[in-house]
Amino acid sequence: MTTAEKKPKATKPVKSLTETVKKIAKKVEVKISSKTAAAPRAAKKTATAKAVPKQKATDAGAELPMVLERDVVFTYLATDGAEHHVFLAGDFNGWSTQTHPLRPVGNKYQITLSLPPGSYRYKFVVDDCWLHDAGAEAQEWNELGTLNSIVWV
Repeated sequence: MTTAEKKPKATKPVKSLTETVKKIAKKVEVKISSKTAAAPRAAKKTATAKAVPKQKATDAGAELPMVLERDVVFTYLATDGAEHHVFLAGDFNGWSTQTHPLRPVGNKYQITLSLPPGSYRYKFVVDDCWLHDAGAEAQEWNELGTLNSIVWV
């Protein structure tokens, strides 16, 4: 048998797109954790992703998730032991300083948001003071000359 006549190797059967997407959606879980060393106040952000189908399309009669929302947990760690009023502001809420209060849990303050995939800029507003999350995945300078924190979902 010449090299041109070689038999092709057997391949595994291809699973349907629906089965593959469902299998991946069940396994999706992202955890991001960082610590900071900021002076009396330090911020810690933990993002946990959970796949939730938002839209459906048909592929040979099967339903497929088109947009996945993920629960993202934002955590501010107060290291000074004092009680604070903490809010989350970002491009996901029009940079509102009042619509997303974090709830106190010991010396931490937390909020969980369901966000569709994408990148989001945000800051903590602690006692009316805007603070970036020094432990965020990334930072970028804004038009005011201060830093915004970035989270990817």
